[in-house]
Amino acid sequence: MPAEKCDPLVHGFVVDACRRAGFEPRPGRPVGTLTDTLVEIGAGAPSWTLVYGEPGTITTTERVTVIPVEPDLTVTGALITSATRSSACTETLRRAFSTHDVS
Repeated sequence: MPAEKCDPLVHGFVVDACRRAGFEPRPGRPVGTLTDTLVEIGAGAPSWTLVYGEPGTITTTERVTVIPVEPDLTVTGALITSATRSSACTETLRRAFSTHDVS
């Protein structure tokens, strides 16, 4: 998971989800890229990470496997835009980032 200083929203989301599931996540050694993360997971002690995106886009190996999270995880957020933006533009953006019916 991303370091708290890099992505506090997602970090907090993952920590809270783990705690609700009954365990405290233990951060591993910091890594910079997804490739570095996969190498770390494949070479080290049993571990896991949560990544964005579609599972099919990440290569699995004999040492690393990708398991989709079901149901999909969701994160509540807010869209911040200029007050001078047209309402049509703002509505289009709001719909693009919403998984709920926003009508």
